Amino acid sequence: MDKLQKNDEVAIMSGKDKGKRGKVERVFRKLGLVMVGGMNVYKRHQKARQMRGGDRVGGIVEFSRPLPRSSVRVVCPKCNKPVRVRLVMELGKARRACIACKEVFV
Repeated sequence: MDKLQKNDEVAIMSGKDKGKRGKVERVFRKLGLVMVGGMNVYKRHQKARQMRGGDRVGGIVEFSRPLPRSSVRVVCPKCNKPVRVRLVMELGKARRACIACKEVFV
């Protein structure tokens, strides 16, 4: 059981997107990184190249980069605030719970 999971709503706590909210698209557990949809977007000027089986079109390409897990917090569905998450045992299973309001997440 991990404290951050796919499709969680999170708030960005630091960096260029500080204060914004988004959904987790992917979690890189071993690297300690999280991909949040529409956040941490960068632009790359890409040169057109001919590749085997097709052509790569040149231009300005936008792509997202992962964020460190420490710079995002889960938004509690009950109190609607960015909170830290605690793991609690419920019926023999580990569940995630909000530290502020003690609400157990699904």
